[in-house]
Amino acid sequence: MANGSLVNNELSALLAGLRAERKNRQQQVDEIDQRIAAVETTLALLRQRSGLPEERGPDISDLLGKRQLDALVTIAKKKDGCFKVQEAKRLMLRAGLIRNPKNANSILYTLLGRHADKFERVAPGEFRLIGTGRGETSRARATPRYPHTEPLPLP
Repeated sequence: MANGSLVNNELSALLAGLRAERKNRQQQVDEIDQRIAAVETTLALLRQRSGLPEERGPDISDLLGKRQLDALVTIAKKKDGCFKVQEAKRLMLRAGLIRNPKNANSILYTLLGRHADKFERVAPGEFRLIGTGRGETSRARATPRYPHTEPLPLP
């Protein structure tokens, strides 16, 4: 029984130490958040005084931990529904969602083609999230973009 209480005491001490460490790190995170807020406020004031437009695009941190499709939707929403494939490619490469830059265009265009019910081609290299921005209604495309993906009728 003495051995069991020794293990219990050691585990309790370890748990208390870990909780103290978590509290310390949470304080560090809170301090960093305050510094980030201060820098963002300063940057916004400088942009306002100099007449520079505010940055509205997605940040890489918005894409971390997401799937490729979710990242494209996030990019589109941050850009009022429209985005350029090259910009999405650059962001997704930097976020680590696409590893090989040589395959990035193929990956993105394949993804956009497979999800033609969510994205609509606006111009070469530019797509829009269906249901957002620039006069688009919330209904999906009436005719499929890729008719060859529908099953053929049986004779």
